[in-house]
Amino acid sequence: EAGKDHGQPKPTATASQAPSAKKRGSGPGGGDAKRQKASKGVVIAVGDRGVYFTTMNSGSVDKAKRDLQQMLEAYKAPVEAGKEEDAARSEVKLNFTPCSEATKGMGFLKLMNEGGASPSEVVSQALEKQRESYQSTGISTCSRLLCRILPIDYTCKPVMEDFRRLAQEVLPSHLGPDVEPTTWALEYKARNANAIKKEAVLEVLDSIAPKDRHKVNLNDPAKCIVVQVNAQWCGLSIVPHWAALKKYNLNALTTPQDTKDKNGTAPPASMP
Repeated sequence: EAGKDHGQPKPTATASQAPSAKKRGSGPGGGDAKRQKASKGVVIAVGDRGVYFTTMNSGSVDKAKRDLQQMLEAYKAPVEAGKEEDAARSEVKLNFTPCSEATKGMGFLKLMNEGGASPSEVVSQALEKQRESYQSTGISTCSRLLCRILPIDYTCKPVMEDFRRLAQEVLPSHLGPDVEPTTWALEYKARNANAIKKEAVLEVLDSIAPKDRHKVNLNDPAKCIVVQVNAQWCGLSIVPHWAALKKYNLNALTTPQDTKDKNGTAPPASMP
């Protein structure tokens, strides 16, 4: 009878059944292929570090990713005269691997090297070079597709308690009571995630940075605390030269002054 197992071998799919199997994605171009295409790249795991970027339009992610990878992998660690360890470190070639697209129009390059230069060091140097090159030639030598280029030095699960724990491990050496007085600001952005609120992040930072020692400076902070949150992970980094490098916006950094609008700001990109 139908629905009972009498121990007989199960029949193989007939010709009439084949189209439904193909429809489920077993053949080329089916659902499996579409899912693989949608998730192409290395998956970002908690503890990874790298560079998160936005583009001028959502259709240019792949090309922008290649441009950025080439720019970052040209990094050379600074060498101090007489220090052999610096020279050896400078010769280490960085390896960035594209990851699956977490949010439409944005991408992530994972830094595969263990130890050595941090993403913040690499990105700040790369943007400094782009700024110097543009100021001397008037030409953008990297990419007109890239917008924000944000280093991610640390990652955790997009959960408030995990972020709190990470911040308490990382930030005291930058904003704690025993370090030199400085100025700071928060750059926070959440995309498709609401477990970590900006107000809660500020409470954590305020508990670490004594107000009578470290002052908030939104316009030109010596240290900018970058917090990026999405459905897969939460990223944290501490970056220098936030104002000078146009909030780590390559497009704004290499935009001619005469193309700015009446308010003196660069035209907005399609992605923040």
